Amino acid sequence: SNRHAKETNKILICDLGRSVD
Repeated sequence: SNRHAKETNKILICDLGRSVD
């Protein structure tokens, strides 16, 4: 469960970075 949350967080951050760029 924790691992899944970490993966989701990573994707969220990546998506955010892309949006900013």
